[in-house]
Amino acid sequence: MRTILLAIALLLNGMTSARTAQPPPGLPRTVKIFMLKNADAVKLSDTITTIFGRQGVTATVDARTNSLIVAGDAETLEEVRKLIAELDKPAPPRK
Repeated sequence: MRTILLAIALLLNGMTSARTAQPPPGLPRTVKIFMLKNADAVKLSDTITTIFGRQGVTATVDARTNSLIVAGDAETLEEVRKLIAELDKPAPPRK
C-alpha cells in the first residue's frame, strides 16, 4: 500500500528526479543525524539519495563532523540506518 501511495504521489506531482521526490503528505518526516566513523559522508550522501530519493529521502552532509543529516519517513529511515551501518564498517584488510 505504501509503495502504491508513493508511486501515485510521484506521478501526480510529475516528479522525475530522485533528489526532488517527496513522500505522500500523510507520512510525517523525521530527521536523523548519522555520525560516520569510516565512510565518506559526501559519497554516502549520493548513495543514500540514489537509493532512497524516490521515497522522499533527502541527505545533507556536515563535512566538519563527517555526518549525514537524513530526512524521510520513519520506516524508510530505519532502512537507511541499516544501510549506513553496513557501509560505515571498516574496510577489510588487504592481502
